[in-house]
Amino acid sequence: AARGAGMLRERDALLSRLGALGPQVLQEPAIGEGRAELRRLVVDVEHHLQRRRDLVWDDVELELGGSE
Repeated sequence: AARGAGMLRERDALLSRLGALGPQVLQEPAIGEGRAELRRLVVDVEHHLQRRRDLVWDDVELELGGSE
């Protein structure tokens, strides 16, 4: 349950970063610092999705009586 709440907080933070970065990218070409920030956001989203998949897999293992 605690990990799930942490995932929600992380998701909200990522969405906030995306919301702040979106207008910057639309107004000017994503060069320099904007491009680096955008790349970092993409990496962070990929990590978030992997942690979410891991969390789901942990739930499946518990239901099936995974390794102990």
